Amino acid sequence: MLQQTSHTKCRPFAGLQLWLTGIVLISGFLLAGCQQSAPLAPSQVSTATSTAIVQVIEPDDIETLQKHFKSNSYSWDNLDSGVPPLIVTRFPEDLGHHLKPEEKKQTFLLSLLPMVLLANQAIEAEREEIQTLFTRHDHKGLLSAEEQKRLQEMAEYYKLQGDPVTDRRARALLLHRVDILPPSLVLAQAAAESGWGTSRFAREGNNLFGQRTYRTGNGIVPANRPTGETHEVKRFGNLFDSVRSYMRNLNTHNAYREFRELRAKLRRSDRPLNGVILASGLDAYSTRNGDYIDDVRVIIRTNDLSRTNQAFLRATAPSSTSSFIPTMAELLASKAEAAELPARNPSALWANP
Repeated sequence: MLQQTSHTKCRPFAGLQLWLTGIVLISGFLLAGCQQSAPLAPSQVSTATSTAIVQVIEPDDIETLQKHFKSNSYSWDNLDSGVPPLIVTRFPEDLGHHLKPEEKKQTFLLSLLPMVLLANQAIEAEREEIQTLFTRHDHKGLLSAEEQKRLQEMAEYYKLQGDPVTDRRARALLLHRVDILPPSLVLAQAAAESGWGTSRFAREGNNLFGQRTYRTGNGIVPANRPTGETHEVKRFGNLFDSVRSYMRNLNTHNAYREFRELRAKLRRSDRPLNGVILASGLDAYSTRNGDYIDDVRVIIRTNDLSRTNQAFLRATAPSSTSSFIPTMAELLASKAEAAELPARNPSALWANP
């Protein structure tokens, strides 16, 4: 999964096929499949669901990427008509070369927004399945061995101890963590951490959020890493893996407990998730603390990113380059690695070699 693949035409997706193009099918699939103890096999999935297709785009240059946007009638001005389900595997090398600043920003945002919505939809599907299994247990008694295993796998993925079936605290904590992030916040942090997609680590490792690894040799060594430090910046096989890993990080790491509490507070008061408000929970994301939070909020406000919180995925895409329909078991088996520690100094990670 950490293999660098940006210079080859045929790229391993590190499990991406199990995830990406079935995600837009997942809500309907859950409704059809949650009444049985085992997931449907691929041959059992209704052909009616196959109309929702995710496009996988591997752009060689900006022109190619923008042609894809145009062919899908997708622009920053028509978000109200829906966002086509796209996976842009990497940013073109000429992203920062030939575009005016505003055009570069919009290209970055248009590339990333569909993946944020797809990742959020997958989280919503997980949450729905968890709630369905809890309800079935409470109303009908013991779950099957397969259903108990499913819940335990999700608890482990979200880094929780205890049995969510029998432990009420573990159950509450699991639902506390399995929740979406407002797209405005995700886009603003990605812009801040990656220099709008042009940083060294975005280009070489598809890393949009400054996430680190302490597995020596698996990442990219920062040029100005202090003597004695061992961390590296994680490599991702594609941009979507970076988004998923970042989301899991905010949903699980102890450094972001305040973020999750703020989100739960908004939920309890029946208020929409607000990136400007939730940015308050990112104090640990950078050594710049409050100044970093201010920067994220400025990016949200000056680029009108709050409008992306109402964005939605279109049911279908006009054309496609790749299509897969995973089973639920396959979908949940494809797991992004969370960052081991939050990036403490994002500005330092942007330094060129």
